[in-house]
Amino acid sequence: MALGTMDTQHHHTTVTDSDHPTENARSFSSLVRNLLTSGRNHWRYSYRWWLVLNLLLATAVVSWLFLDARFEASLDWWKFQSSETVTQLEYHAGDWWWLRFRNAVLMTLVTVAGLGAVTMVFHLLLGSPVNRGIQAVMSLVTIVAVWLAIGTHWEDIAWQGKQFRLRYILSEFDAATQTLRSDWPDDDGELKGLGPFMAYPVGRPRTLLMLTLPQMEKFPGSFASVEGEPGGPYRFELVANEEGDWLEWHPQGSYPKTFRGGLGELYRLQKSQPLQNGWHLARYSH
Repeated sequence: MALGTMDTQHHHTTVTDSDHPTENARSFSSLVRNLLTSGRNHWRYSYRWWLVLNLLLATAVVSWLFLDARFEASLDWWKFQSSETVTQLEYHAGDWWWLRFRNAVLMTLVTVAGLGAVTMVFHLLLGSPVNRGIQAVMSLVTIVAVWLAIGTHWEDIAWQGKQFRLRYILSEFDAATQTLRSDWPDDDGELKGLGPFMAYPVGRPRTLLMLTLPQMEKFPGSFASVEGEPGGPYRFELVANEEGDWLEWHPQGSYPKTFRGGLGELYRLQKSQPLQNGWHLARYSH
């Protein structure tokens, strides 16, 4: 009986000892499986985070392009910064420091978006199978396509935004246009809604150079000159926020075109867009 009891105890001990490696192996497998699952979740959420961030940054840049009248002037900073013709006085007289800061913000947004796109590529190459599916690939292609579209069509977006802004301030220019239609000057003088000006050429002026920039209630910018003739058209050279373009009123049947100003300068039409009630937005090279 004692011997049988000892054999039974020995048998139980042997079975118990042999079960330990199996349990350890199962625990290790479970741990690895949990780590892999956690890693996949991390890569999946990280990929989605970068995708959402890129879309938000792209939306911010497009909104900035559309709504900000000074966006193109900000980009001009690069041209003047590298130009030897700009004096130190001109640099400090303008708001170049503000434009430089805006460019720094823009470059930061684009850099973060670029890093996000690169991270998404690594996710596709090294991440879990979830991040290498068709949906993930199409998301990355969409992001790249969006940024390429912004990079190649940013001027068109800014142009559409300028049309949107100017449509709401045309009434500010209507008063000046009515004054010019009823009393186109033949010499230097001052008119209501325009202020003092110099008229060129003498005798039959086609150019009015503003001696002070007219102040407007709704329009944050102004105009530096008016090109025209009795009966129209009247071309207002915009400055300040909308600098670089012309707001023009044309009688019926007349449209923006290449013209020579009263000072003899040739303005070649680049593009134009009708607004309403005879008003057009135009851009020239000269």
